[in-house]
Amino acid sequence: MKKSIIAVAGLFILSSLSFASIPGLINYQGILKDSTGHVVSNPALPMTFSIYAGATGGTALWSEMQTVSVESGNFSAQLGSVNPIGTSIFDGAANYLGVKAGTDSEMTPRVVLVTVPYAYRSSIADFAASSGPVNLIRIATSEDPAISAESTATGGTGIYGKGKTFGGYFISTDVMGAGVFGYAPSGMTAGVQGAGDTVGVAGQSNGSNGDGVQGFAYQAGRGVAGISTNGVGVYGYHQSTTGVLPGVSAETRSTSPYAAAITGKILSNVPGTYASAIRGINNGTNGNGIGVWGSSDGGSGGYGVYGTSNSSSGYGVYGQTDVGYGVYGISTNGGIAVMGDGQIGGNGIWGQSDSGCGVFGQTGSVNSYGGSFFNSGGGVACYVNSILRLYPRGAAPSTASEGMIYYNSTTHKAYCYDGTVWQAMW
Repeated sequence: MKKSIIAVAGLFILSSLSFASIPGLINYQGILKDSTGHVVSNPALPMTFSIYAGATGGTALWSEMQTVSVESGNFSAQLGSVNPIGTSIFDGAANYLGVKAGTDSEMTPRVVLVTVPYAYRSSIADFAASSGPVNLIRIATSEDPAISAESTATGGTGIYGKGKTFGGYFISTDVMGAGVFGYAPSGMTAGVQGAGDTVGVAGQSNGSNGDGVQGFAYQAGRGVAGISTNGVGVYGYHQSTTGVLPGVSAETRSTSPYAAAITGKILSNVPGTYASAIRGINNGTNGNGIGVWGSSDGGSGGYGVYGTSNSSSGYGVYGQTDVGYGVYGISTNGGIAVMGDGQIGGNGIWGQSDSGCGVFGQTGSVNSYGGSFFNSGGGVACYVNSILRLYPRGAAPSTASEGMIYYNSTTHKAYCYDGTVWQAMW
């Protein structure tokens, strides 16, 4: 007697896929009726399942026969449990399932295999034989994306991942590739955005020159932007107790004036006391460590740290310390350790101390200067508002140049070198 099937659960891939073992099963459920419309019951009904490329005719791409239990018309079969289904069958084109019950001819029409069974295609992943868990994979052999998701809803999410360790984990096997690449068209907020109680976006680099997180700004945008309402916008941390690589590193190749690898800006026009755009903190207690370090390896005119102030009462570079140095500069090749330039009524270098030295300069060369002051306008180069003290010494310097002054601790007089001899100044 001719039979027919009403599919009640359609076709779907059975279980999850894994690298180590892909079951290759498709679950098929339905209700089996005879030609009069009555449901069929048979505890051991032979059923043949076949997959075709077309809705009618043609040779079966795959086929198997199972003995299926049918109770009040309801049955369930795992296709591929007898004869594994080849992965080449699901190549993106529509396929059709034919079903034959007992000695009857194959039922018509055939059932089209759509959508979910094509996830079965994941078993052809190039690395599916290696260890490690996976859900669904699609291999793209062109520049088209292997996985593409789009949400058109306001505030929607294209891809959402959630996990105890990583919500999403992506790896690039190309030396110039990126595990995750985000692009924000003009007017959009962010190409990649992360939010979390611990880490919003985490990047890891195992290479000697790799980048955990890298951002590109092709025009005037920001390669990497960190925004915080009450915490840290961007935070870099060097975890190892050894090594010299920084927690955060910035570079610029620009030859344009005022180009900067790192820029800090205070947006408020009424900032609080000691508010800073960039701040360095040294927690060391052994006399070492530097809050902010700047170095210049170029030719003449380079600066390790350079600061400017457009205010008559502001500071280009400001340093404060309770014990060590507020600002410390060192020159090892004839340069200037610390240089200050007061352009319009300002102070080139201004130092204040309650118990130490406001400004301290030192040199180890007889031909250099511990401190040098110059007024290009012909005015006063060094102005002392209270007392100028010359450190006493027992004898005249062995090497002298015209204009030098020293104080003799034996005669208790100051002497000035006239180019030939030391002349007492009183």
